[in-house]
Amino acid sequence: MVDILMIVPPPGVVCSKFSEGVPPLGIGYILAMLNQEGFSTAIHDFAIDSTPLTDLELILQREKPKIVGVYASTIMYRNASRIAKIVKRYNPEILTIFGGPHSSALPHESLIDGADIVVRGEGEYTMLELAKAFIREKGQIDQIAGISYKKNDVIIDNTSRDLIENLDVLPFPAYDAFGKYPVWGSILTGRGCPYQCVFCAGKNVFGGKYRFRSVENVFEEIKLLYDKYNVREFCFIDDTFTAVSKRAEDICNFILQEHMDIVWWCETRADCITKDLLALMAKAGCKQLQFGVESGDNRVLQDIRKGITVEMVELSVKRAFEAGILSKCSFMVGHHSDTLESLNNTLQFTEKLIKTYYVHAVVGVNTPFPGSDTYDHAEELGLDIFNRDWDSYNFVTTVFNSKYLKAQQISSHFNQALALINNSKNQYHIDDHIYRVSPSLYTLKPNSNR
Repeated sequence: MVDILMIVPPPGVVCSKFSEGVPPLGIGYILAMLNQEGFSTAIHDFAIDSTPLTDLELILQREKPKIVGVYASTIMYRNASRIAKIVKRYNPEILTIFGGPHSSALPHESLIDGADIVVRGEGEYTMLELAKAFIREKGQIDQIAGISYKKNDVIIDNTSRDLIENLDVLPFPAYDAFGKYPVWGSILTGRGCPYQCVFCAGKNVFGGKYRFRSVENVFEEIKLLYDKYNVREFCFIDDTFTAVSKRAEDICNFILQEHMDIVWWCETRADCITKDLLALMAKAGCKQLQFGVESGDNRVLQDIRKGITVEMVELSVKRAFEAGILSKCSFMVGHHSDTLESLNNTLQFTEKLIKTYYVHAVVGVNTPFPGSDTYDHAEELGLDIFNRDWDSYNFVTTVFNSKYLKAQQISSHFNQALALINNSKNQYHIDDHIYRVSPSLYTLKPNSNR
């Protein structure tokens, strides 16, 4: 029996592989906050578990929760709604709470589709106050910032909650709840992003600026995972880990000073990396950088407010390669200003990076997630969104026509990009796991039979 059961829904049925085994750190922080205050908690993640949704009632019978919190991203939203209905059918007295980027962007839709309450934005303090109000009867719902709810069939949006400025006050995620996840060493050293890419919906939860934890606080978490949980593979999952180079340098120096035998990877941008920093990161165990490239056409990169050029990307990838760090570059096809010419430029640039620097390329269809500028200003950007079935918002289905391209043309180029990437994996023996933890760059060699 637990007070609060947190649930991660399975993604939409079209998407066959969603989770890469990274624990849901947002939920981990909420669980830790609740546990710290004496509430009993549990988590069930359908995204990595083979359990069908039809077994949810058995889980509810086992846990007997008073509150069920459901993570609602766009790709999971329909199943989040199904979960809420199953919960209410099992016991209408259980409070259902939705949180996450989709519900934060469209809270009223979530209330119509099964949520009793929607947590908008960061959830740690909001969930704690809700637990105190509904389980311990301490506090009033109309006084809790950052929530939306229905009262007498009228939807009420309480005032927004301020972002947490001092992230060091938060307890570390509840790692003991993450036993089923293969990628344990996932660390979020900061929240938010200072950049303004039109396709990003991340600001719905973490705001439009980068807030950091102190380097000392990050050190403590690395040591905890290294000493207590014997973690030797780490992933810094900040949107831009090297946004402040001095901070990244300090973390690298700590790893070296502690003589930690680890490998790690992170996400960054082409304009947030230098030759000296790359050398230090490689020395500290960094084996892969993920660059959000998005397009191989400079005009499109400017239109989507990415703030980089293809020349910057190639230089950063080249420097990483020379430092012994592999690059993973993500692309999207079907930006609002893409044309057949710009899509061909992206395809050619992707192929160049793969063949020259052994880049691990990934590609998705540009998807107008609620809360992104692409979604909020679709008409202004010339997009005709004809599909609002959230299961289709899965990075592989085209849900709009643009000013320059029909959905079928975007899908065709997506398939061409997939074929290029898959053929390159076979040609160069590229493997996801090797890319993460290979002890040497030069274990990846072209196939002599190509």
